[in-house]
Amino acid sequence: MKAAIVFSSRTSNTSKVAEAIAAGLGEKGVEVVLKSLTTGVVDGDVASADLLGLGSGIYGMNVDKKLLEFVALLPQADGRKVFLFSTSGRGKGQTGALRKAVQKKGYSVVAEFACKGLDKWGPLKFIGGVNKGHPDATDLENARKFGASLA
Repeated sequence: MKAAIVFSSRTSNTSKVAEAIAAGLGEKGVEVVLKSLTTGVVDGDVASADLLGLGSGIYGMNVDKKLLEFVALLPQADGRKVFLFSTSGRGKGQTGALRKAVQKKGYSVVAEFACKGLDKWGPLKFIGGVNKGHPDATDLENARKFGASLA
């Protein structure tokens, strides 16, 4: 089995979670390709993966717009499996727009993971943000276990 994990991470919170999920998948023998979303190009690694992971920090109560633009470039899928993950100040998945976008493309959302991350949105920036230190070791261990459960 091959998995591709594509993520957007402005503060490195989501990249840490992506790496932990990849480690969990790798422990179960899954070949994993990690891709930071720096371009909107859907390459062979993403197009040929059996399982696709999509992750983002939550900004203004939604996933990064670049990730939604990336999903728009994905080819139509016939039930291909995808999982979603996010980091946010609330620590709860706010990936409704992403879920709708991948389902519209024919992907089947099989699981979702969310945890807290440093949040400096709006007035929180004046106090240095909230959830400092997140994702922490417990969050990352939960992400690793989540990855292993997907295999």
